[in-house]
Amino acid sequence: MTLQQKICIVVYTIVLVQCLTTTIFIYIKVQKNSALYSLIVCQILVGLWLFFGMIENMSINTPELLLNIRFTLFPVFFICNCWLIFTLHYSECRLARYKWIMPLILLPSVLAFIPVVVPSWFHFIVIEKTADNPIVTKWGIVALINFYMSYALYALSTLVIIVSYIKRGKSDRARFLIIIIGIFIPAFIALSTFFGWIKSPGFDITPASFSFFFLLVSVALNKYKLFDIIPLATYDVFRNTEEAIVIINSNNRVVKFNEAAAEQYSVWGNLKACGTLEELIGMMRSYAADPLQFEQLEAALQDHTRSYRDSNIKLRSLSANAPSRVYSLYANAFSDSAAHFIGRLISLRDVTNDRQNVAEYERNRLAREIHDSLSNRLTVAAMNLEYVLLAAKLEDNILDSIQTSLNSVRCGFIDLRRIINELTPVDLEKNGLQAALSGAFAKFNSQNASVDLVNLLNDDEEIRISQSQLAHPIYTICLEAANNALLHGKAKHITVSLRRSGEEVQLFIADDGMGCKKIIKNKGLTGMEQRVAEFHGAIEFGSPDDGGFIIKATFPYRVVMTG
Repeated sequence: MTLQQKICIVVYTIVLVQCLTTTIFIYIKVQKNSALYSLIVCQILVGLWLFFGMIENMSINTPELLLNIRFTLFPVFFICNCWLIFTLHYSECRLARYKWIMPLILLPSVLAFIPVVVPSWFHFIVIEKTADNPIVTKWGIVALINFYMSYALYALSTLVIIVSYIKRGKSDRARFLIIIIGIFIPAFIALSTFFGWIKSPGFDITPASFSFFFLLVSVALNKYKLFDIIPLATYDVFRNTEEAIVIINSNNRVVKFNEAAAEQYSVWGNLKACGTLEELIGMMRSYAADPLQFEQLEAALQDHTRSYRDSNIKLRSLSANAPSRVYSLYANAFSDSAAHFIGRLISLRDVTNDRQNVAEYERNRLAREIHDSLSNRLTVAAMNLEYVLLAAKLEDNILDSIQTSLNSVRCGFIDLRRIINELTPVDLEKNGLQAALSGAFAKFNSQNASVDLVNLLNDDEEIRISQSQLAHPIYTICLEAANNALLHGKAKHITVSLRRSGEEVQLFIADDGMGCKKIIKNKGLTGMEQRVAEFHGAIEFGSPDDGGFIIKATFPYRVVMTG
């Protein structure tokens, strides 16, 4: 073995160990993403280049040399293609989002590599190379084309990095500058040896020159967080939190989001398809109940020193049957130690249930206070008025006034019970819609009126409706209709019928009250219409000539099936 071969083996071995160490180090320490995987592929190719290069250098004769060079050419042909893929991912270029871009970049080298594995075509790769003078190679036309194409790909990669460097903030530029410098040295040495500007020491020094690149990558990982703006110590919190969090870099591009965000934003679309902050906000704005809120958000995000919070954003979902939900959005700007803007954290949390829990607590509190104070006082007043009517001997006009007052107190008592029933939440999912309505109607039956519930739903349908969003509007409409019948229609008998007909849930309510010639929609009837419209249903009101009042409400059954 010659001295040159010994030097080659020592140098290649040192750089190969450095390559393996750096590859393992970044794989363990860095969060996994497309840029990381593409860089690891590049480092693996360099490692193969070093390994096969040592075997090639130790070739004894020309046939063995020509066989070994075939293995060495594999990483040589593909290293610049993979480097371009890495730069596209790392610079967050829009092209990297298309699945076809990677095969397109690799295709020329794949075609150029075919003559390497086909013995009869190998002369298109190597025309002349001997073991007596292994450092001199007469390359074939295909190899030369691939080499020049590789230099062009390298130049394109450098251009992509430089453009990203210019667009980045000061804190990001250091990372891109390290990448530019790190890859410039091997590229310069490769060009210099290829064109004869640098005299070869007896072996290819290009793969050995990657030692500088690996050294700079290690520095960039430790000092400049080469791949991630998320502190490693907080990554587990970021990944496991129930809040939907999206990380935006200084270039307003989406660089990371947690699993909660992927699930939450799937209500409106595909979060992976949102490459920029503008696309993310635009996706939510298309489902906003009030688009003006997002105009204010976009205006606030123009100021990199300002954070923005809105706890009352109402958004619809992709499902036309689902009601709007309320979200709390927090857009927090953060900077590095030098006060340079480096990105934003967009946090989104569904607060609908929280609002409902607070409202439920307040309803319970108000219902208790009204029942314990005002209800008792109305009961005492009614009892006293009844006693006066029965025991006192007064003039007819005075008795009429007292009767009017008693009727007013009784109406007030009925109205009060309606308010308490609306304030007090009913566990429809636990007790079922029929049980809840039966309990509410039992109170009316004690007020010289009867309410009959005709439930034509089967057990499965009744359970599904009780556990769906449809249960509450049906419950409140029935209570509102019964109260109106007693209070305004002076009804003595009310019939409530609930059934499923095909793809509809039908609710019929009829009473024997006074009725009316012209239906004037008061707040109660308007509220019924709003509740039905929210679930894409229909409601009709009618009053026959012989008296009474009829309500017919229909809801699409698909609302039940979607929960």
